[in-house]
Amino acid sequence: MKKIIILRGHQGSGKSTYAKELFNKFKAEYNNALIYEVSYDDILVKENGGEYIWTPENITNAMNIACISEMNECLIELWNSTVKSEDIVYNMGDLSLISNVSKIIDVAKRLNGKHFLILGNHDYPIKRKREDLINIIKDDGNRLFEDIRDYKFLRLPEGKFALSHYPMAGWEDQQHGSIMLHGHLHDFMTNIRGKILNVGFDLHGKILSIKDVLEFVKQLPITPYRDESNSSMDAIRSQVDIGLRKELIVSRLKDINL
Repeated sequence: MKKIIILRGHQGSGKSTYAKELFNKFKAEYNNALIYEVSYDDILVKENGGEYIWTPENITNAMNIACISEMNECLIELWNSTVKSEDIVYNMGDLSLISNVSKIIDVAKRLNGKHFLILGNHDYPIKRKREDLINIIKDDGNRLFEDIRDYKFLRLPEGKFALSHYPMAGWEDQQHGSIMLHGHLHDFMTNIRGKILNVGFDLHGKILSIKDVLEFVKQLPITPYRDESNSSMDAIRSQVDIGLRKELIVSRLKDINL
C-alpha cells in the first residue's frame, strides 16, 4: 500500500525534524518496504558547504537534485525487482545523461546482474573510462560491466540477435532471420521493415526478456538486406558510362526519398 504524507508549515517550524521521525518509525515498522527519504533541507546544507542558506535559487536547485535522486531510486528498484545477480542484461545504451563518472558508478554498482553495455550517443564518459569501469566490482559481486562496446552479435539457443544503440536498415544475418535490437529512439519506433525492435524502457515501461522480444517479432517478416528485384538497379549496374551512371544513381536516390 502506498502512503503519502504532506507536511506544511513555516520555515523552522519542525517539518524536517518530524519527517525524519516518521521516516525512522516507518523503517522500523515496515522493514521490508521500500521507503525513500528526500530532504530539500539536507540538499541545501550539502550544496552550500554545510550551511543552511534558503534562497529561491537554492531551493529550486535542491528540488531538481531531489527529483533526480528519487528517479534514480525508482529505476534501481524497478531494475532489481526484475534482474537477479545471476541474470544477463544487454543494455542498448544511453545509461546516463551526466558526465560525472563517479555518479554513474554509484548507480551502476547497485544494479543486479551481468551487465553488458552497448554504447549510446550519451555514453561518452563511460567509453572514455571503459577499462577502469570493467574492473570495478558491483554490490552483487559481478563486474560493473561485463563488456562495453558499440555493437554485438549474439548467437543464442533462442536465435540470433544484432545489438546496436542505433536502428539499422541492414544488419548482420538479417536475411536468415536474425533480430535487430536497438534503443536511441526513446518512446518512438522505427519505420524499418523486418525483425527489428526498439527495446528501450521509455517505450515499453519494463525491462524486456528474450521471451518478450520473440513475442513482439514472431509475426514480422524476414527481410533481405538489399532489394534484388528493383529494375532501376539493373539499369545502374549495366551502365558503363560513369557520368550517366551518376545521373541514374541521383535519380534513384530521389525516388527512394520521395
